[in-house]
Amino acid sequence: MTEVKRATTTISTIAIRAGEATRIVVAVLKSVNWVQLRIDEMHPRMLDIGRSANDTARLLDIHSDLMERLKSKQEQIEELLAQADRLVTEQQEPEVAVYEAMADSLGSAWKDLNRQLQLRGNLLEETLRFYELSNQHEHVVKHLNGKLTSGVPTYGTADDMRRFAAEFEQARKDLIDVTALAMDSGASIIGQTRVLGMMVDNPERPREIVDTCMVIEEVMLRLAEQWKTTELSWEVEQAKVGAKEETEPLWRDLEAVDRWLTTAQQEIIRLSAGAEVSQASQQFDHLFTDAKQQQSTLRRVSQASERLIGNAESGQLTDRCVNLKRRFDEFLRDLETRRKNALEVTHFFQSSNVVLNQLNSMEIDIRSANAAMAGELGPLARQKAEPIVNQGRTLSHRLGASDAWTVSIEHKTNEIERKLTAIESLAASRGKEVIDFL
Repeated sequence: MTEVKRATTTISTIAIRAGEATRIVVAVLKSVNWVQLRIDEMHPRMLDIGRSANDTARLLDIHSDLMERLKSKQEQIEELLAQADRLVTEQQEPEVAVYEAMADSLGSAWKDLNRQLQLRGNLLEETLRFYELSNQHEHVVKHLNGKLTSGVPTYGTADDMRRFAAEFEQARKDLIDVTALAMDSGASIIGQTRVLGMMVDNPERPREIVDTCMVIEEVMLRLAEQWKTTELSWEVEQAKVGAKEETEPLWRDLEAVDRWLTTAQQEIIRLSAGAEVSQASQQFDHLFTDAKQQQSTLRRVSQASERLIGNAESGQLTDRCVNLKRRFDEFLRDLETRRKNALEVTHFFQSSNVVLNQLNSMEIDIRSANAAMAGELGPLARQKAEPIVNQGRTLSHRLGASDAWTVSIEHKTNEIERKLTAIESLAASRGKEVIDFL
């Protein structure tokens, strides 16, 4: 049995305009036993939500204006409903049931139409909120990326980086909140779009639903990508913070070694320039002992830096250790040379004083001894004096004229030589007395 297609007649239209590009046309359709209201034409389209906050705000203003104008048609609709009710009372059985159904369908259609438009208003409001959240999301992402690219105190202390990390973490939590709200809003829009789309009597409804959902999904994907990029960047910066916390004690030790080395280098120059030789020798010994401790610290830091696999600062630490080790080796060689020189100079002065005392005693003995014994003391004096004189000459030559101790060594050497000359002269004189006596 073939179903007979019922004819539909448009018995009235309600047109509403709001500007040149904004209009809605509501058709009143009649069939055999029903009356229906249908949106025959609408611009902007029912599922047109815009692609930005500005677009959506404009569409929402247009929609609010249309709703106000539609309310102005309320009397027309009420008159239609009243006419439908009067028709029911004027009919006889069985037409009464038909006209009652028509009146009910007309009232239901008006409610459905208002519901569709109300849902569109809700959809636009949610979409505006979504775009505002996405804008806020992009602002926070831009702020975070700005801090990551220009604000990370790479060369600061671990405390600086920890403070930065705490500030960034708070901003990151704000981003998480905004992202969650935006994603929830986007999902709500997609759900509302599908519900409203199913109510729209439009042959292009499936495509319009897909198009609208894709607009929102594209934004959601962009937000997700921004979030992912920021998270990856933060993971890199977190690694820097961890690296700094791991290396800062080592850097602190290296700085202490560097300061000690600089001070020690200045100290040995000062001691060599004018300090009394025995005092300088003692200080050199103290510096040597301290240097060994500092060298042990440097060795420990160097070994620790080699174990920092994957740490971004490992290479810098190693380079600094190599540089300090080179300076330390040069310092120790210089210190060892100065220690050796100071020790030799100290021994020279000690020995020269002993020899001078001996020469003084021999001079007294020559004066009081008999002539024969006095003659023997001259060669003995040379035997005692010559080694220390030669030592003084050798030491002065090795230290050089610019060395602060060279003058004192030469002075002491000359003093011994003068004393030796005097003793030899005195001994020769006493020896001559023996010859004259014979």
